[in-house]
Amino acid sequence: MLIRDQIKQVLEKYLELKEWDISGWFVDVPKDRSNGDYSANIAFLLSKKLKQSPQKIADDIAGEIQTFFINQKFNGVIISSLRGFINFDIQIGRCYMRLNDKSFSKKLIESTDKILLEYVSANPTGPLHIGHGRWAALGDSLTRILKHVGYNVQTEFYINDAGKQIENLIKSVEAVKNKKELPLDGYAGDYIKLLVDSVDPVAEIRQNQEKTLKTFRVVFDIWYSEKESLHNTNEVNKVIEKITKDGLTYKDNNALFFRSTDYGDDKDRVLIKDNGEYTYFSA
Repeated sequence: MLIRDQIKQVLEKYLELKEWDISGWFVDVPKDRSNGDYSANIAFLLSKKLKQSPQKIADDIAGEIQTFFINQKFNGVIISSLRGFINFDIQIGRCYMRLNDKSFSKKLIESTDKILLEYVSANPTGPLHIGHGRWAALGDSLTRILKHVGYNVQTEFYINDAGKQIENLIKSVEAVKNKKELPLDGYAGDYIKLLVDSVDPVAEIRQNQEKTLKTFRVVFDIWYSEKESLHNTNEVNKVIEKITKDGLTYKDNNALFFRSTDYGDDKDRVLIKDNGEYTYFSA
């Protein structure tokens, strides 16, 4: 049970003991966290019934409820009042107690649904950088949390190994190998020099990315290749053929567009460019 719900549960017992029948009260996080971790608006709802100011009621309740919480075996909270609110400041010791509670580790969700969590998915055109590390940390943490509470999670790294960026990488490696000028949109990092003798630069970069992630203790269940899984199997063309048959595409200046505005998009999206190249959106 969440700490907020535990506070509310004890307050319900307190109100029952005092025979104060009120509705609409809540325990919530105050806007100004200097007022505590949680606050309750009970005093405002009791003001008319008790014919006293909310602040006076809050002062009285805060003065006696500390002992009540201890008697209910709810320790590690400092209770105060301010501007009519009853504030609860959770002490760090209480947090430690909660973490050590065996129930904290129990699964909260029983679900047969599967979650596919895709993250990082950097282009296989160079080493991972600090930005990828950020997404690796975020994605892996989210995965662990979801698994911890009971979800069936699979993680995926989507390999963007089809498209212009791959062509530029290969041209860049060839240019460095042959000591020629790099292409206009080429890759100029020092790592390119290490790829000149590689049989498959894309595969080597992908393998190095995987090694880097493993040192970061991030391991993916699935490495999904756009080229092998979507293009080589003709899956992209099958989908484009189907939506074209359904009248959901049109040509403009030799480019093929998807009528995405029919579904609330701000503009129609290009599926195939005028030069025959597939867009990122199409895959």
